[in-house]
Amino acid sequence: MANPRRIGLLLAGALLWVGLCQVGSQIPRAGARQATGENPASWRAEVLPSGEAAEIRSQVEQPTAILHVVPSGQTIQKGDLLVELDASALIDKRVQQVVQVHKAEGEMILARQTQEWETRAAQGQTVVAEKALRLAQSQLKAFTEGEYPRQLALAEGAAKIAKEKRTIAEVRMERRKATFETQRDQDARDALQEAQVAASEASVQSYVADIELAFLKSFVHDNKVAELELAIAQREYDLARANDAISAAKTRGGVTVSLAETQYHRESDRLAKLDDQIVKSKIYAPRDGIVAYPNDANEPPIKAGAVVRDRQVLVRLLPVTRPKP
Repeated sequence: MANPRRIGLLLAGALLWVGLCQVGSQIPRAGARQATGENPASWRAEVLPSGEAAEIRSQVEQPTAILHVVPSGQTIQKGDLLVELDASALIDKRVQQVVQVHKAEGEMILARQTQEWETRAAQGQTVVAEKALRLAQSQLKAFTEGEYPRQLALAEGAAKIAKEKRTIAEVRMERRKATFETQRDQDARDALQEAQVAASEASVQSYVADIELAFLKSFVHDNKVAELELAIAQREYDLARANDAISAAKTRGGVTVSLAETQYHRESDRLAKLDDQIVKSKIYAPRDGIVAYPNDANEPPIKAGAVVRDRQVLVRLLPVTRPKP
């Protein structure tokens, strides 16, 4: 059999609870809205299972002090302010977070502009390298198709003329020698000597012209072509580096911009979360009901100044029954 004393205590507790609810329903609610003309003081709490009471919990993630809480037993309507938590610390954090958001936004804008500047500079280097390469290629073509053939033609002509002059000088010298053999006078001797000098001079000029022609064909041509081809290779290398600089600027800038954008979104999310927490520091009634404080020995009593934690039950809204007309 059940303990009679225990049964009596349970019955007494139930009666006491109903009485408190009835007394609480008579307390006028501050700022109550009289939208329907009914008198909320005439409402009564329904004696329902505890599972049907609406539990109002703190949604502020950090421990927060209560600034205002509706008295227990007071009848409230949907939308009325139930609890206001101290959001001053959150507001201070929000001020600092706004600065962080602006800073992150500035870094994001700077990263985007830097990427554009570096890419534009690399593209400019590419344009210069392309023009330098075309110039080097044009110089090689001008030498092989224009300047060198002209130099070769001049050298070959000079060698041919020098050879003909040498032949003429040698013929003239032979004639002067034949004249001197027959006349044996001073004039014939002088003419022979002049012809010999002219023949020697023509022979030297022909020899020099042949050397210059051979030098032009072998050394000058090969060295000049190698020099111009080296210039082309250098310009091709510069162009490749300029193209690599464009890719590097885009890749490096893309990474920097991505990091800056991520940081900006992170700081913006933190600001949005602080705004959400500030909004949640004021808790409004989700429905009509009668306020009851939780009876939890492990938690501090609900009152102004008490510090509450995240997800802690602050009040319970008990269902009410309106009097039938």
